[in-house]
Amino acid sequence: MNKKGGLLDPFFIVLFIFIFGIATIVGLHIIDEFEDKMDFGTDDTKQQYPIDKAQETILNLDTLFVFILIGLIIASMIGAYMIPTNPILFWVSFILLIIFLMVTAILSNAFAEITETSRLSSTASNFTLINKVVDHLGLTLLMAFALIALALYAKWRSE
Repeated sequence: MNKKGGLLDPFFIVLFIFIFGIATIVGLHIIDEFEDKMDFGTDDTKQQYPIDKAQETILNLDTLFVFILIGLIIASMIGAYMIPTNPILFWVSFILLIIFLMVTAILSNAFAEITETSRLSSTASNFTLINKVVDHLGLTLLMAFALIALALYAKWRSE
């Protein structure tokens, strides 16, 4: 168990944000489509209950998403703190940051293209927090990178 953080952690956080956002929106869309196509034949609330609970659970993922994101950033900071580094590597991480910002622009635009389609736009409007974070993915990456870099390079020398 010698797992420590690294310079690629912000990229994995951004990738998680993108995949989690798409999966959550598509999941709710599938449940909504299932509910529309399903004919229970009666107005029995027992048959509607599982679908209502599934929709409620997926809608709660919007709030849970923020806590998961903060937890990932804190875990990456702790992992980065455990790595012995040289400050000269800051420039390598700065170049990686520029590359990651280009990737986040592509992912953010792809997310917008996917969620603004006619089929998913009404479903995506239910997830305000996920939409805001992914719309500002570059800023999210900059904040995560700054916190991880702070933990990585601004520690006291104990040698």
